[in-house]
Amino acid sequence: MLRFSFLPLIALWLGLLSGLLTIMLHPVHENSSAPTSTIRASRKDKLERAVEENIRNWTIQIKDSSGEKQVLAYYFRAENYYLIGKYDDATKDLDSVPNLAKEVRTYFNARIKNGLGQYEAALNELGPNKYGDATRAYALLKTGQAQRCIEECSKCINQDDAIEVAYLIRGQAYQSLGKDQLAIEDFTKSLYKGTRWDESFANYQSSQIYDLDTELRLLHNAEVYQRRATCFARTGQPTRAMQDVKQSDQLGFSPGRDACLSRSVMSNITP
Repeated sequence: MLRFSFLPLIALWLGLLSGLLTIMLHPVHENSSAPTSTIRASRKDKLERAVEENIRNWTIQIKDSSGEKQVLAYYFRAENYYLIGKYDDATKDLDSVPNLAKEVRTYFNARIKNGLGQYEAALNELGPNKYGDATRAYALLKTGQAQRCIEECSKCINQDDAIEVAYLIRGQAYQSLGKDQLAIEDFTKSLYKGTRWDESFANYQSSQIYDLDTELRLLHNAEVYQRRATCFARTGQPTRAMQDVKQSDQLGFSPGRDACLSRSVMSNITP
């Protein structure tokens, strides 16, 4: 009489889980001549150099212009300072724009407070609003208000406001509630289409041109892949989890950077 043993099956799953943990802690590289640390450092350094160049150019415009043109230069220099975490400099530049619309100033200040980890202060700054706002949603997420965060993100999605970022934040909220399948769906929707495999991206990768907007999209996608990998692992899909870890690794994911803070795509920030 044949006896069925669960031991081989258990051994198989333990092997898969062990492999998944190994690849998540020590990701496999596509090309051993280009280790992940080099990719990450290169992308981060390029982004910072591009932003610093923007800041230099806006500084020249501030010195050489006046009136509305100078005001815009202060504002866009503030955006660049914000992008690399120089919040004090960003605030000083905002103070140099006295006629900045109250709503714009409030929103910028809230973003800075989120960047500093002052999430309650960001919520107080923004106050109640019937419209969805990704900055408010992020602060709600970070203060443990997952359900309110989901509602805020849904408003953003309905009005198509920073929709990729809204999906990313809502996915994290679902993830925090243990609703991994819903999180996977949102993370999938959050990926910027045509940024990883299409011809224009391939051409960009092989060119010497540096585009800040594209790099921010890549960082956004890298974060999404990493977060979705965790959900795949928790829902018993180790193969898909490992695929996402590999994708994230290739894009230079860095746990120290959160795409939500920069809202992923910054438009009109280069002079």
